Amino acid sequence: GRIFVELIPKLRQQGVNTVAEAEGAMRAFPDANTRQAEIGWIPPAQADAGTPPIRRALARIDSFPYRHRVRDVMSEPALIAEGRTTVGEAARSLVERGTSSTFVRATDATDKFGIVTERDLMRALAGGPEARQSSVEAIMSQPLITVSEYAFVYRAIARMDRCGIRHLAVIDEDGEIKGAVTTGDLLRQRAQAALIIGDEIDHAKSTAELAAIWASVPEVARSMLDEGIGARNISAVVAEELCALTRRTAQLGEADMLSRGMGEPPAPFCVLVLGSGGRGETLLSPDQDNAIVYDNTQSAEDCDPWFAELGSRIAQTLNDVGVPYCNGGVMAKNKEWRHSLEGWKNIVHGWIARAEPKDLLHVDIFFDHRSVMGPKSLASELWDYAYGQAHRAPGFLRNLAAIATDFRPPFGILGNIITEEGRVELKKGGLMPLVSGARVLAMRHDIRVRATEDRLAGVRELGVVNVEDTNNVIAAHEILLGEVLAQQLEDIEAGIRPSNKVILNRLDSRQRRQLKWALKQIEVSNSMVGDPMAFG
Repeated sequence: GRIFVELIPKLRQQGVNTVAEAEGAMRAFPDANTRQAEIGWIPPAQADAGTPPIRRALARIDSFPYRHRVRDVMSEPALIAEGRTTVGEAARSLVERGTSSTFVRATDATDKFGIVTERDLMRALAGGPEARQSSVEAIMSQPLITVSEYAFVYRAIARMDRCGIRHLAVIDEDGEIKGAVTTGDLLRQRAQAALIIGDEIDHAKSTAELAAIWASVPEVARSMLDEGIGARNISAVVAEELCALTRRTAQLGEADMLSRGMGEPPAPFCVLVLGSGGRGETLLSPDQDNAIVYDNTQSAEDCDPWFAELGSRIAQTLNDVGVPYCNGGVMAKNKEWRHSLEGWKNIVHGWIARAEPKDLLHVDIFFDHRSVMGPKSLASELWDYAYGQAHRAPGFLRNLAAIATDFRPPFGILGNIITEEGRVELKKGGLMPLVSGARVLAMRHDIRVRATEDRLAGVRELGVVNVEDTNNVIAAHEILLGEVLAQQLEDIEAGIRPSNKVILNRLDSRQRRQLKWALKQIEVSNSMVGDPMAFG
């Protein structure tokens, strides 16, 4: 016990505050065999390995599922049959379409669906000629298991594996069935089960389980980087898991509140992830950025106590898992980050009308929001309202442009990269200007996407910016993400709390030239955003 008490302050000095962080640090500490291998003593059986055991195992990952989304491999449009359709008619439709399943709309409710596969039809037809006249609703499987079209392929693989199924319905942001994905579609895109973490988060039963899963994310990120997957894809995978983590903490919090007699939610609500998680650009040192929006069926006085409790539970659980509290207080546990839909619209209207410095900081986070739990219609309506209001407010955009173009790259008088204690800060001096500039351009031209690359690609397609300049800024964004990610992985493996500061001396001459070029693109980005006085 005394040893444990003595260890606590030493662990805190190394940035280890939670059980999850301690487990991650222990995994990063090599065992005896690995230490021997690293100093050159390698048993004959492992002489051709060249890397530590866990790295070798992770290096075998198939990169495809982590680089592509379900929409890239799904078949569309979806084949949908009415519940009264006969087995014979459904079988004929499958043959004509050359597909292996049909979704079935239940006759008692238009928004409830099941699925009938070719195997189901074969079993039914084996019952004799009369079976051809039975309805597909009688043999369909429910509930229908779905996956978002924007989910990475690895999530679809995980869901099929966990559920023991061969078909998934693919849905869009509004929950409408858009297509289907099958094991046949994914046959060549296989990944090891040990690396499929997304579905585990979705079904974790406790904070301890979530912490253990979240602590494995750096290992997966390292594997993907070693495989040659770009930093932008890796950051999108990390963001996907952060969103899944936030959703699961909310689900567990709601279930626990119900079990303790606190009642059902007083109104339909949606949990939002903001900032880098909403953009899909999360690296390995995220904090919490979340909010709650609920519909207007009840007054704020009646609703807020319940949502305040849920917000506190989300924040506490995320912090315990290893995603620390937001220093700026952008969490649903704080009243200013939970409102009704109308309340949020009023807040956004006030931000745009006043355009005060604090409001503009909130805008930077809010306009990247993404729904992770609850009816997406709430988030979509809020998103459309906020973007529409911003797009029609030249004065507001002028102020945002002034802030976005006020960043300067970390260069000295002679053009050298400035460091502090050997590290260069690549968030404020690199990523933020590019991200903020892309956001302003998207608002100005009403391009309603979230990711920085998508925003820049959108203005490029409109022909309002120089194509080469835009491509260079997109490339610079990838380079900066990559350098921060690589440094964070090295720091985690060394037991150092990851940050956005990169050790300049760890880069070779080519990497330094590349980093310097990337930082110079900040001025290019500023020129694309344009003179703030030109807005309007």
